Amino acid sequence: MDTWRLHCQNAFDGDQHASALVALVETGCMHKGDHVEIIAQDPAIAASLAQLGFTVSQDHTYTLPSAQQKEYVQVKREERQSWHQRQQQVLDSDIDQVVEQSKPLALSDQDRRKMVGLFAKKHGDTLQGFIRGLAAFLHYQRKHSRLAIWDMPRVRLVTIEQPQLLLEILGFHVVAQSTEPQRTTVVIDEPEKTIQFQMNPSITDRELRRLAWALKPSHLESAAVDEFGLGDQHRDEGTVAQTDTCFGWLMSIITSIFDALPLHS
Repeated sequence: MDTWRLHCQNAFDGDQHASALVALVETGCMHKGDHVEIIAQDPAIAASLAQLGFTVSQDHTYTLPSAQQKEYVQVKREERQSWHQRQQQVLDSDIDQVVEQSKPLALSDQDRRKMVGLFAKKHGDTLQGFIRGLAAFLHYQRKHSRLAIWDMPRVRLVTIEQPQLLLEILGFHVVAQSTEPQRTTVVIDEPEKTIQFQMNPSITDRELRRLAWALKPSHLESAAVDEFGLGDQHRDEGTVAQTDTCFGWLMSIITSIFDALPLHS
């Protein structure tokens, strides 16, 4: 069984021979009563089948008891789960390093919007929930003078480019990481880990609107809104739009119109 486990691990790591062998044993068998048959003309595959206990019944036809084949399939599923766990551990370690070492980049507003737009273009299909959540968070900050905090579940981070976007490009700050459950209920599973990102204090309301626009979310509705809150620190002076006067209200309308123009950057 150790030989089969090694083939499974190599297959998950991208080895072509192991991938072909595992696929053949799992789904390429012909079931014949109490045994399975595989037709293999490739000498390398044939040799591997022989190592796994297959016997040659006739030219290029290899047989194995059905019970053994089912055991191989079950072991493959177990190895797949273990492989995913190892990959997650590697990713968690990489994200920890990014969170610890990342510093805000010195970017102009235009360069920041461009990089945010490139992120959205690259990950728009695979990270739709994250992108909608980020756009909603930017929109949420515009309503408040105190800095907003996003208490994000750690599992939401599935690529190191996400914390790089938040910390290096947008200039957010990590204010806390929690391993405690958020509710005082009895849980069987491990507590959900969260990481708290605090908004960049120097981003203006107008720029928040532009950044949300650069993300091109399908909509601003997001379940992540329940993860947003306010900290004790305030945003920098001049970042909050004044809409409590006629002039402030008028300027807000005008800038909204210009920000929506396709050629505006």
